[in-house]
Amino acid sequence: MLSNPAKLVLFGCMLQISSVVCQAPPKLQKSGLKQSDQDKQRAEEVKTAFAGAFDDYMKFGFPGDEVRPLTKTARNTRNGWSATLVDSLDTLLVMNLQDRFTQGVADTLKIDFSKSNTEDGVSIFESTIRYIAGILVRNYSRSHYIPVNNVVLKQMHVLVISSQPTSYRGLPTLRFSTKPAS
Repeated sequence: MLSNPAKLVLFGCMLQISSVVCQAPPKLQKSGLKQSDQDKQRAEEVKTAFAGAFDDYMKFGFPGDEVRPLTKTARNTRNGWSATLVDSLDTLLVMNLQDRFTQGVADTLKIDFSKSNTEDGVSIFESTIRYIAGILVRNYSRSHYIPVNNVVLKQMHVLVISSQPTSYRGLPTLRFSTKPAS
């Protein structure tokens, strides 16, 4: 079952991830810190600006990777896998935008990593740092724990296994295509 090197890597990642997501999340900020009224106001302005930009992405850009602000249309620059949403999960969590985080977690579970919506192929490095990290972030909050043996495994499996043809030859894989060979 695990004779393929890519499957061995995937299995090792799953063991490591399961040990991380099963722990209670640490505190995000030191308790007892004091903020001036001006600091609180500035923090609230930043939070409001971020929430507005995120809402615009969800309204005009999702499920694409980003939104074009002038035309209010979606644009896919990272395979059409909702890059802005995935990149925003940690900020939503830190800013305690709980409703948006909860909906974002639900929306990430619908990403289909088996096909790319761009013509330039899938970057292994880019996909690893963005999507695997995003999958970990959505599991960070105990209240949003998603069993690793379910949807998370399937999504990560697609990302790792998709690069198999090159990995069989022992060559490092930098990019792969989700399109059938012609």
